[in-house]
Amino acid sequence: MLLGSIYDDGIGVREDNDRAAEYYGRACGMPETIRACTRLATMQEEGDEIDRDPFGAATNFGMACSLAHGESCVLAGVYYYHGEGVGMDRALAARYYDDACISGVAIGCHYLAQLYEDGDGVERSSSEARRYYARACELGHNEACGRP
Repeated sequence: MLLGSIYDDGIGVREDNDRAAEYYGRACGMPETIRACTRLATMQEEGDEIDRDPFGAATNFGMACSLAHGESCVLAGVYYYHGEGVGMDRALAARYYDDACISGVAIGCHYLAQLYEDGDGVERSSSEARRYYARACELGHNEACGRP
């Protein structure tokens, strides 16, 4: 992780985004390396510093999600919901959104509520939709407040 940051920021070495990505990738597979996974996934998502790689971004956001990084769960869910770089899998997107919601990320709760409301990737359930909209509201996502 530290080597990735050194090359990413050019600390004492010439800035080298490809090498930074390589070191972030190595660190991402190790426990407690959420930052490496999220940084690599962001680099892959944006494609400014290294080649854009939607599959890699989805995979690495998923890895960070497995390490209980709620925001990464939402981002992994979005990739699977839209099928960008990975096969479209609305049920997997719902699981990622649920993980985000459990981690206290309001937008994950909101997205999951929408899936329940529409029966998209999960069985349609107005009671589950209400429950997740209420949770999103509790977490400060005002758009979810008062939803059916």
